[in-house]
Amino acid sequence: MAGSSWRVVGVGGQVPVAGRVPTLTFEDAKVSGSGGCNVFSGSYQYDPASGQIRFGNIGMTARACAEPAANDFETRFSDALVRANGVSVDSQGRLTLSGPGGAILLEVDPQRAVEG
Repeated sequence: MAGSSWRVVGVGGQVPVAGRVPTLTFEDAKVSGSGGCNVFSGSYQYDPASGQIRFGNIGMTARACAEPAANDFETRFSDALVRANGVSVDSQGRLTLSGPGGAILLEVDPQRAVEG
């Protein structure tokens, strides 16, 4: 995970608002990025053997998005991020973070990786 950057392509089956795509950048035990309107940072622990991940101490700026749809998507994204506890990669190289009950909470696409 460390040294990788990703663009969110979906949260709970919804796609991001154009021009307001959330991002995630992983460094050694630290995660940062954008929710589409606000920036965030925090910590993470990842166990590749079990596919378990845990995010902690996530702090986000508190600007409101001008577009209600962008605000709603950012809220979905941040809720999914703090609840995520599993990681998987599909055959197309998409990273999926999942939460309790195995529900897909957000997907990020390495083909659209951002420079971190």
